Amino acid sequence: MTILLTGVFWLPFIFLYLHNQISMPIVWWKLSGTDINTFMSFVFNNSVVLTLNIMTVRYITTIAFVGIIVGIIFYKHMDRPDKQIFWIAIASLFLTSSLFPWNELNNTFVRSTFQFSWRIFIITQVLLCYIFAVSVIKLCKNKRQIFVVTCLVTLAVMCMQVSGQREVVDHFYQNRYNIRHIIKDDQGLYTDYFPKNSLKISDDISQHQVRISRRKKISVKLLDNGKFKFELSKKVKSIKMPFILYKGIDYQVKVDGYNAKFHADKHSQLTINNVNKGKHTVQVIVHNSWYDYLAYALSSIGIIVVLSAWIKSLLFSRK
Repeated sequence: MTILLTGVFWLPFIFLYLHNQISMPIVWWKLSGTDINTFMSFVFNNSVVLTLNIMTVRYITTIAFVGIIVGIIFYKHMDRPDKQIFWIAIASLFLTSSLFPWNELNNTFVRSTFQFSWRIFIITQVLLCYIFAVSVIKLCKNKRQIFVVTCLVTLAVMCMQVSGQREVVDHFYQNRYNIRHIIKDDQGLYTDYFPKNSLKISDDISQHQVRISRRKKISVKLLDNGKFKFELSKKVKSIKMPFILYKGIDYQVKVDGYNAKFHADKHSQLTINNVNKGKHTVQVIVHNSWYDYLAYALSSIGIIVVLSAWIKSLLFSRK
């Protein structure tokens, strides 16, 4: 089910990775777990993220931690599937801790592919919130209590998360990446998932410039919906737009509303031939490819199966 539901993510990525020489993340840090002091401080502050330079570290919230306590207290009253979920949550929590020997994996492929031990926290968060919800509902004696408790807990959780989410939004708004640092050879992390041969034209891309000859460039104005606006003082044989093309993606390029011939140069940069003097608007349109539709189909099948199983369980419980 996981493979089906996540098809919209992994299938296009695999296809593009096989058809392009992609610049993957450069990992210079060491794998490590989370110590108990750091973990507890963020739990009690209900902080959803901690940002260290360019890395975002995720922890579990206060509600999830309460799920651990509630799970321990009411463990005997849990159904077998809930007990299994509880132990999976505890196991995932152990994996994120400094008790797990992450340092032994630093010389393996895990360091370059997994990158951070705290990626597992999202699993812990979801499972413990589920344990919290199930246990609280079981404490209620009738439907009225269930309704009241559900409303109160939902309101409390929303209030707790508003401040946390605002903290994240404010942080990233005030610390936005400078576009001039993107796809720079000397800034390894910023080259993630760009074609390797495009890193040499980072100045044109980051500064929004159209190259009309080896020495001459002009600036373009970025518009919505993949549009660029610029003006030429004379007719040029070819222009190189500040746009990177990936092999395996179906592009359509329009110049002043008309379809134009284009190609990718040796740096994967969008190149258009024979552009006349005057003001021009170039629009780049991306069409879905066959693997996109296949990914949609796989994910749709997964959703249908999940919904069918859920409806079937409801009907079975009523009977």
